[in-house]
Amino acid sequence: MNATIRKTIVLFLAAGALTGCTKDDTTKGPQLQLTADATDVEEGTTVNFTVTADGETVTDADIYVDGQKITAHRHTFETLGRDKTITAKKAGYKDSAPVTVDVYRIDVYVVGYEYKDSKWGPKFWKNGVSQALSDGTQHAFAEDIYVSGNDVYVAGYENNTAFDKIAKLWKNGAAQDLSDGTQDAQAQSVYVSGSDVYVAGYESNGSNAVAKLWKNGTGHNLSDGTKWADARSVYVSGSDVHVAGYEFNDSKWGAKCWKNGTGQDLTDGTKDAQAHSVFVSGGDVYVAGYEINDNGCCYAARLWKNGVKQDLTNLSSEAHAVFVSGSDVYVAGHENHVAKLWKNGVGQNLNDLTSEAFSVHVSGSDVYVAGYEKKGLISVAKLWKNGLGQDLTDGTKSAEAKAVTLGKRYE
Repeated sequence: MNATIRKTIVLFLAAGALTGCTKDDTTKGPQLQLTADATDVEEGTTVNFTVTADGETVTDADIYVDGQKITAHRHTFETLGRDKTITAKKAGYKDSAPVTVDVYRIDVYVVGYEYKDSKWGPKFWKNGVSQALSDGTQHAFAEDIYVSGNDVYVAGYENNTAFDKIAKLWKNGAAQDLSDGTQDAQAQSVYVSGSDVYVAGYESNGSNAVAKLWKNGTGHNLSDGTKWADARSVYVSGSDVHVAGYEFNDSKWGAKCWKNGTGQDLTDGTKDAQAHSVFVSGGDVYVAGYEINDNGCCYAARLWKNGVKQDLTNLSSEAHAVFVSGSDVYVAGHENHVAKLWKNGVGQNLNDLTSEAFSVHVSGSDVYVAGYEKKGLISVAKLWKNGLGQDLTDGTKSAEAKAVTLGKRYE
């Protein structure tokens, strides 16, 4: 065999040997495992990543976010979007399976009403920017708001030319009448579960107000119409629909909660009481409202958990809303005409002026409360975040904020 042929064979065998080694290393290398301490985060959040292989931490693996290498095993996500892809790589190891992170922005929605040109008009504020919901030709009021995906639902009512009120639902600003205007009606709470939209309120039968629940626009009576009754709040948990309100019995108002249309009395009827808000957490049903206190002089804020009453205070006060976050129970209302927030039964004044808190919503460590504050003779619609107040209106016309909720936006 001549030298040229012999050299060619040696080079070919060497190349094959090198190729075989590379392939074997890739095949036999351990698999990297990548985990993130959060995968659905608010913009500006730093996410920490951990890489392991065969149960051991790999500190020198490289991390890639959407194909771009980062310098540490943590990354602050500043731009909105879904499915940001993160992978871990290291020579001699198999790449990790990708982990995806979604990045959102919190939008704060508030509804209420403002007096303008001799009429009350419904409004909602998104991140402090207002939008009117009616044309201003009739008195109209917005009472509650619910955000589901990209859709914004508002419950309220509007006067007709006969000065009866028409129960209304606005979806993304477009109005739907829930009642026909021949009898007085109000919509006061809205909750969305899947594709179903629930609205609580009342509609007159000509003699009494009848507590009412509308599901996808179709009304269902919660009370029998022989006594005045009102449904103030609706909450859906699984297949169960809970409604809080009150009914007039034997000269007294009685706090009430309906579950799937069946009523439960929260009070024994010896003292006036009303229920205004219901929230379900972990199978526990919380209801906020108020009851004539032991002195018989005035209403006092109350919280019922699974029908058992807790006195939040015995001073002149009202509880309008309840929200549960983890093991913490928040109640919004007023005490001695000053806006108040109770956390696990301990009260905190939101200011020292004449004011009222109607709604509370909690997200992580942030607590949002909606209401109003008196500045002279004018009521200013107000939003408090972690106890710090923001004016939603300029104080030239009276206004109130009745409900607050949050929405996540990924783009």
